[in-house]
Order: sequence, then structure tokens, then C-alpha cells
Amino acid sequence: MLRPRLLMFCALLGLVILTGATCVSSKHSHALGGSSAGMTPRSDALAPQGPDAPLPGPVQDVFEALNRWRQTPLIWDPILAGVAQAHVNDMSTYHFYALVNPYTSVDMPTRAASSGAAFALFGQGISRGYLDGMDLFLDMPSASLAVSGSFSRIGIAHSPARGGLWAYILTR
Repeated sequence: MLRPRLLMFCALLGLVILTGATCVSSKHSHALGGSSAGMTPRSDALAPQGPDAPLPGPVQDVFEALNRWRQTPLIWDPILAGVAQAHVNDMSTYHFYALVNPYTSVDMPTRAASSGAAFALFGQGISRGYLDGMDLFLDMPSASLAVSGSFSRIGIAHSPARGGLWAYILTR
């Protein structure tokens, strides 16, 4: 039952890659971007490194579910996990739901590059309203980003605040 939904989202992904669009709904928002080359690091955008492996619980559930659908497993990236966690913390603390912090204008690609991540392709997403990792995975349009094979590294963060906030970053 899950495979047809993911195939549908993979078809949508093709449109997103070609147009560079950002897709936003009340529960999900995701976007694709280009390379970290030429990005100017910002000291106010630094994020602490995240855990060396997905933390047991909802984050690990999503990480493992995504990798079950891939031919080549995604590599957990502590820098990306730290960037995702910093964004989730900002959304929780400052009560916003967006890919860009409206108070600092810092987005996740800038924060990732400022924190030492190098990438040729960047995919990002946020979700809310999910406390359980598997519920998020089953309903997440961005799952197709990870399953598509275009990306090799991932960082995921979760906070139970405000009904469950998530951020996920994929790079190549």
C-alpha cells in the first residue's frame, strides 16, 4: 500500500527538481536547492553538531523506514542532524512554521553551509502534527526525496513541542 503512494510522490519530485519549486501545505513543506559552493558563511547561522547516529525513537524509525526503500542506504550526517535540530528548536521557541526563520532570515541551506556541510544538491523539509515517526513517514511527501536515490546523506530532527515538529535535510 505504501509503494504506490511513494511512486506518486516520486513523480511529483520530478516536477519539483525541474522547477526548483517549494511545496507547502499545512502539515508539510519541502524544497530543493543547489550547491553550497559560493555560499557565504554566517556566524549567526552556525548549528551545533547533532548525534553521531539517529537517536532511538521517532527519528530512528523514520531513518530506518527511508532506508528500507532505497537500494543504497542513506548515510546519517551529524552536521545535517544538528542543522535540522537547530531549525526545529527555532520553530518551537519562536512559534513559526517555515523553511526560513522569519526573525533571522536564516534558512537550512545557509545554516548547513555555515556549519561545515558541503553539498552539490540540497533537499529540505519540515512537518508538524506527528509525534510518531512512522505516521510521519507514511504521510510525508518528502519521503520520495530520500527514496529517489538523488541524495546520499540525511539529518533528521524532531521535537514533541507544538504537537510534533520535524525537520529533515538531504544532500548529495
